[in-house]
Amino acid sequence: MPVEQLQLKLQQNKISLSDAIVEALSYLRKKESDQTLGWLVNELQGYSNAMDFYSQPNHGLPDYRIVNGSLRLLGKDGDMADLNHELANRKQYFLSAPISWLEEFASLPGDISVVELPDLASAVHAGHVVLQLPKPQLIRILNEVHARLLLLLDKDQKAQ
Repeated sequence: MPVEQLQLKLQQNKISLSDAIVEALSYLRKKESDQTLGWLVNELQGYSNAMDFYSQPNHGLPDYRIVNGSLRLLGKDGDMADLNHELANRKQYFLSAPISWLEEFASLPGDISVVELPDLASAVHAGHVVLQLPKPQLIRILNEVHARLLLLLDKDQKAQ
């Protein structure tokens, strides 16, 4: 689809962010910097270096993906339990999940979202680690990526 059509679908919320990023990557591959393309790929696939957030003060990860929440352990029966680990004492966490996961979690009913954090599961040597957070924080992330993608497409269209 042409860039203009992609922009319009994105503005009208007639395409998911993850699908829009896939489309945008095909247009922008030879036009944008490696840094910009890397950002799009990270949004699409998730941030593989998310543990840097917990270990390095200058982690280089996008601030808009930092959220407040409670780290919990999700049982097989769906019950959540407190997690006994130093990471559970933090106030802020980095959501490394692919944008499609965030879109899915944001679409579920309720005011509280539960997001999987597989990168932390290995760090705390526990099973299914999740983060409970207010849904507006997920919406904020999605809105930020949406706005940045629209700006990127607009810049590309004006450059033609």
